[in-house]
Amino acid sequence: MRYTVKQNTLFIRGNFRAASTGVGGGIGEVKTVFNHTVPIDFNHDNPQSYLNSVAKDAGFGDDFYGLLTAVPMKDLCIFTYGYITVFVTAGTGNPNPKVPVMPAKLRPQTQKPAVSETKFNRKSEAETGAESSYSPHTINIIIHSRETLKDSALLEMIITATEAKADALSSLGRDFFGTTTDEVVVICDRADDAADDAAGAGVARVHEYAGTLTDCGSKVYLCVKNGVIEALKRHEGIVPVKEPSFFVVSTMGGLNIMQWKPYCDFYPCHFKGQSCKLCYCPFYPCGDEELGDRIKASDGTPVWSCRRCLLNHYKEVAHFIPDDIDATVSDAKAFAKAHNLRLTGK
Repeated sequence: MRYTVKQNTLFIRGNFRAASTGVGGGIGEVKTVFNHTVPIDFNHDNPQSYLNSVAKDAGFGDDFYGLLTAVPMKDLCIFTYGYITVFVTAGTGNPNPKVPVMPAKLRPQTQKPAVSETKFNRKSEAETGAESSYSPHTINIIIHSRETLKDSALLEMIITATEAKADALSSLGRDFFGTTTDEVVVICDRADDAADDAAGAGVARVHEYAGTLTDCGSKVYLCVKNGVIEALKRHEGIVPVKEPSFFVVSTMGGLNIMQWKPYCDFYPCHFKGQSCKLCYCPFYPCGDEELGDRIKASDGTPVWSCRRCLLNHYKEVAHFIPDDIDATVSDAKAFAKAHNLRLTGK
């Protein structure tokens, strides 16, 4: 998986099995997923046609899932936790309508409070023109797994993400659990690509379930909950930003969430003059034994170590990789060699 933010659009590229709740969504195989910012007053008669034009203008084919938002991409929050990466943009300008509940005195003793069966008392499509117009989405969540997800897990992960979003809004004191136009896309690397990653990490897993008690589901829940909170802070001006925010969930010394910043407290962690533009490698785990090694983590599980690799630390390479979202690790190595740059420190 590779991603980049170009002006007002987040593009994610790879070979994915995916599930989307958005326009033109469903379950399928795609090479591109994007989240595109539109004006706050955006209203389009044919949203699928508009999404097609965004993909075409970027030079990508029609095998994509696309989302629309009125939130600027500078407010995007990215969370990575092991093999899970979550992308969130969030705004709450159109919260879900209050759902009427039957008064307690009229409710049978055995009946619990329930949501109305009148579709939140929305007006009909004929009254609102909803069928012929389209408004941008406000809380958009994209989840990527390097490890394979069966279709059942793809779908269950949408539920897990929605629960985490509701938890985030509740923890912020909001009296609603979403907006009228939220969307979720879940993607995983297709079997061949996931196998390549597994070769690098030394482990291969296929997830059949993605509820909150599963490994993948618990990671997604943590990332989505915190992602929605942090994204809202940025969109609402509580945390002023000029560019997307990147967070890393670490288990070293306990569970910690750290925000990576260009002016890192640990700089220079490798050598004088290094570039920190790609502090976290987009190719990890590459499995290229010219660059790294398989080692055992503190809990005995195999992990891929990049301790010898210098590839992303050169400013030339660090700018080349984001500029070409489809570049592979082999392309980056060839670029470095063409510029007479050493690939490893030893």
